[in-house]
Amino acid sequence: MVPAYYYRNDKNIPVLWVDFIKNTFAEVVPQFTTKRMMKDYFTRYYIPQAERTALLKSNNFHKAKELAAWKAKILNVWNTIEVKNIQVSDGITNTYEMGKSYPSQVTLDLKGLSPTEIGVELIVATGNDQPEFVGRHDFTAEKSTNGLAHYKLDLTLKKPGIYNYGLRIYAKNKSLPNRQDFRLLKWL
Repeated sequence: MVPAYYYRNDKNIPVLWVDFIKNTFAEVVPQFTTKRMMKDYFTRYYIPQAERTALLKSNNFHKAKELAAWKAKILNVWNTIEVKNIQVSDGITNTYEMGKSYPSQVTLDLKGLSPTEIGVELIVATGNDQPEFVGRHDFTAEKSTNGLAHYKLDLTLKKPGIYNYGLRIYAKNKSLPNRQDFRLLKWL
């Protein structure tokens, strides 16, 4: 880039630099237009929200009532959910090898809820004073026996470093537009 800027033709014009600028306008600018922005807003936000609103209103608000009943059911037992067992792979407290799988398990007494209604996730961060978020890894619901829900995660590290982690549970429903719509969260 630097030589392109300083190389000048006989009219003192940085021809290579000007070519870079023209190419940038031709290739990049079309991606940053009001038309593209409006298309993104409509396809990512407005149309999905309009479809969701129509679904919630349809059939005399059946889906909205169903979702409200689900939220009430979750709220009714949320504070009584018990952690029965947590087995986080030894690698988290010791040394991980990159590329190796480390299994972890969480067992919860969901007080009658389905394992699909509660999500379990591992949050990974770096640093102690001001932790920086690295990633989120979801556990999968494995089985439910004697009223206990068993969740499993096989974590494979892909980057070197020193990490901290935390486990948390959250209310989970496909009908929620996003997790902030029902912000129940509990750190384990």
